[in-house]
Amino acid sequence: MSQETTSEKKPIEDKPYRIMEFCEKYSISRATFYREVAANRLIAFKRGRRTLIAHRDAEAWHENERKNRLHPVIAECTTSPLSPGNAS
Repeated sequence: MSQETTSEKKPIEDKPYRIMEFCEKYSISRATFYREVAANRLIAFKRGRRTLIAHRDAEAWHENERKNRLHPVIAECTTSPLSPGNAS
């Protein structure tokens, strides 16, 4: 019996992005990439010395960024001009 060994390559969409690839695809700087990771808005992982981003995590981040740009969160005012201390 002979065994055929075929090298199965992962489809492109299964290969994780490297930082440079991710930044180029989503048009962000490396500094922005690291800020997003530090703020836990983007998930990255290490494989050896490389930092990688899974495609599903990249897409989730991108979708979240799109939603935030379309519907920005408006910060509430901490003091109201009509509060009892400000009444004229």
